[in-house]
Amino acid sequence: MRVLALSCMCTFLDGYDSQALALAVPHMAEEWSLPPPAFAPALSGSLMGIALGAVLLAPLADRFGRRPTLIAMMIVIGLTTLGVTLASNPTVLIAWRVMTSLGLGGAVPIATALISEYAPARRRSSLIAFMVACLAFGVFAAGIIAPVLNGFWGRRAHRSQRS
Repeated sequence: MRVLALSCMCTFLDGYDSQALALAVPHMAEEWSLPPPAFAPALSGSLMGIALGAVLLAPLADRFGRRPTLIAMMIVIGLTTLGVTLASNPTVLIAWRVMTSLGLGGAVPIATALISEYAPARRRSSLIAFMVACLAFGVFAAGIIAPVLNGFWGRRAHRSQRS
């Protein structure tokens, strides 16, 4: 169950992460006085990072072990997500987003492999399907949670702190 929970958390974060930036762009564009299309490289960079992470980082699990590599990916995701919050311009945002997405791209295939190894054969496909569904749950949650967070810590929250 712990393997399933950790694996589901990985895919949930992947879904949340892919949607949250898109929801934050209008607020960031206003705060940085930039047009929303200026954030296209950050959004595209996220997808590139996921692809590169899957191809370049996920195979590290075969060398160092799935569990330690997945834990390392989750640490990378956490630290780089904090870096995203410190971004002060689109270039810095792109760098942090790509690094976050590298971790996500590496984590999801490792999580899938872990479930395949630990799940009983008769429930394996159902558990993998549930884990993949958590990606959609993450996208859904971002649509609900991100606007609330933007209300608390978005542009208006920054302005009220400076006043």
